[in-house]
Amino acid sequence: MEIILKPTNADNVQQIIDDMLSKNVTTGKKIGMFMKGEQEDGDLTKTLIERTKALGFTIHEMQEFMNQVNKVKIAPEITNIKIAANFTDWSFKKVIKEVEDCIEGDIQIKHKKIAGNIERMLDNPDKLGPWMQKNGVKDSQLLEYTLPVLVQSGDNITCNKFNSECDDNKIGSEVVYINVCSKYTDMQAMASRTLLFNPTKAQKEAYLLAFDAQQHLVSKLKAGTSLDTVYGSTLEFIKSRNATLAGKVHVNFGFGIGSKYKEEELTISAANSKTKVEPGMVFHVRITFKDVEQPKSKGPVAIGDTVLVTEDGAEFLTSGIPRKYQQISYTLDDDEDKEESSEEEDRPTNGHKSTRGATEEMAVLPTRTRGENKPTKNKQFEEELKHGQEKLLDKKLTELQDRYEKGDIQMHSKKQK
Repeated sequence: MEIILKPTNADNVQQIIDDMLSKNVTTGKKIGMFMKGEQEDGDLTKTLIERTKALGFTIHEMQEFMNQVNKVKIAPEITNIKIAANFTDWSFKKVIKEVEDCIEGDIQIKHKKIAGNIERMLDNPDKLGPWMQKNGVKDSQLLEYTLPVLVQSGDNITCNKFNSECDDNKIGSEVVYINVCSKYTDMQAMASRTLLFNPTKAQKEAYLLAFDAQQHLVSKLKAGTSLDTVYGSTLEFIKSRNATLAGKVHVNFGFGIGSKYKEEELTISAANSKTKVEPGMVFHVRITFKDVEQPKSKGPVAIGDTVLVTEDGAEFLTSGIPRKYQQISYTLDDDEDKEESSEEEDRPTNGHKSTRGATEEMAVLPTRTRGENKPTKNKQFEEELKHGQEKLLDKKLTELQDRYEKGDIQMHSKKQK
């Protein structure tokens, strides 16, 4: 692959395009292009399309083809996803610690403030440095939070709206929803949890079922199984345990993740019968229930993790984030209870004494997107990053050619309107 740069002082865009096509397309009359639907996003794109057609070439949309290619990750991409997952794990635990400190200390702090504290760590070498050294990451500019770190509580929890941002409301102590999506170089990983405070029986049953359903789903991610079958099997598993909760699930149980945080081709839903599981696929697998309890602030339950499919099955890449009910549920003591019982006051919770925290049955759990003040990358770093991306692209193209020649990937023409 060759990248052709347009000279900054060149005004004759039409001539540049004509020269590019005549010099670089020596056989065939087909040009692959990311068309972005029917839209033209500028004069350059408009001229390119016009000249391509005028010179007798036919344009083929490449998005669907590249979606097929990106479904299965190659070894360097998997390595990067694992580092992204480790960073998600590290960040998530920091969020939980912030939430715990606020709830335990009865500190009134805004959701946005908690998320901002986490996101700013990307610019703090003292906090980020040890993790980078442990994971072999040499430059913090390779890390980012693809989506805003999301912390929600109260009546405005949106478990399945991933582009949501934290609001200015203060943290509540009923249900806290957390979502972290991190990126290392070109690959992403994501995890979600609801933390339950003074959970009711219904909330406990819902989370235990969500946990077991996620485990069931991951066990079904075997090579050759269609994703609608995975979805159907998981839904039946939920129905067999609690028919009411089966009616409160989301329309999908996750999707692919990698170069994009949401790869639609790998959506785990009843409608996706064409995609079959293959080793090298990576999913964000999530089970969510809505309206589990009233009021609305106690309604949602969610668990989501990044999972890699291997030859032998599937493995959690974000398994370090607390998942078990005992780890995400908390019992809080109010002031009256503390006055009535000194024994309750001194009860140990997750290794430390506290009047706010987890009982022995309920253990306490332990990015920002790049901001406007992001440091400018120097020229040497940009060259190193470009070189690394080119090497990864070469490997991807080599694998693509091999798979295409074997017939593993096919182009499908759409009928003209």
